[in-house]
Amino acid sequence: MSLLPDWRYAVLMPAVQGQLKVSPEDFVVIEELGFEPEGQGEHLYVWVEKRELNTDDAARVLAKWLKLPLRAVSYSGMKDRNARTSQWFSLHLPGKSMPDITGFQHENMRILRCVRHSRKLKRGMHLRNHFEIHLHQLRGEVGSLAERLQRIGLEGVPNYFGEQRFGREGYNLQMVERLFAGELDRLSPYKRGLFLSTARSFIFNQVLSERIAAGSWTTLLPGEAVHDQANNTVSIVERVSEGLLSACAMGQVGPTGPLWGKGYGCRSVCESFEQDVISPWLAWCTGLESFGLHHERRALQLRPVNVQSDLRDDSLSLSFSLPRGGFATSVIRELCVVHAQSDAG
Repeated sequence: MSLLPDWRYAVLMPAVQGQLKVSPEDFVVIEELGFEPEGQGEHLYVWVEKRELNTDDAARVLAKWLKLPLRAVSYSGMKDRNARTSQWFSLHLPGKSMPDITGFQHENMRILRCVRHSRKLKRGMHLRNHFEIHLHQLRGEVGSLAERLQRIGLEGVPNYFGEQRFGREGYNLQMVERLFAGELDRLSPYKRGLFLSTARSFIFNQVLSERIAAGSWTTLLPGEAVHDQANNTVSIVERVSEGLLSACAMGQVGPTGPLWGKGYGCRSVCESFEQDVISPWLAWCTGLESFGLHHERRALQLRPVNVQSDLRDDSLSLSFSLPRGGFATSVIRELCVVHAQSDAG
């Protein structure tokens, strides 16, 4: 039984059900770096295509190939296992010549390109991800999909962290409780970071769900920390003007929710709203602060771009792009109640 709450939908739960990830080719992810590597430097950027391998699996394969310590392999984004994904890695090779990629062999991964750069890849450096997704065996009110796609084009979808962030059936939430209770003293830095991220994601999703219930997830509250789409900045606005509301309606700016940590994220009405929502989770908020995390903000709306769809019989093919940090499953969630063949890695 899942430990996750039933977070609210933008409108209502979809009246369509279907299958996802019947094969890895049903969930294709292409990472878009957003800049061209310089062609020189001590870091080798490697563009790989893989299937049924998550990002950590692929990093270990690359490290073994060149006999590198795992810490010498870096990447920007995490990608699912049960999918066909393309993404960049950087390998720290100071003073070493370009490896011969023709010698690389792996049944589930191939190297498409290598190029030098002066800096290593860090988490969150890529610009966006492009998705190609195929849903099968659709049943229910399939005719409602066109209207839902149109709505998504106008206002986006709730920018929830996907269920994969919380582990199988929400298992990571139990680990968060144990972490903040002081029961997990010998965690690796990776595991500790994973569970802290789980806690922040859960609190954010709770706030977003309540903003949907209040009818304010697509508009601005007094004291809102407003996200500017053009320059990707956040600033607190005490008084919400008509001009700002108009810009919000056009998708130029938008409301945000908390990624909890030290400091404050919003003011006035917005702050009071968030404090009411998080009151059952104050121990988690205190725990996040005690681990030294600082308050950040995340957009409440996720706006796919370049959306294309093709509905044929009982199958739907979708393609769209999302900014880094956006979950394709949060888009699919607003269209179809999905029965996945297996969980994402």
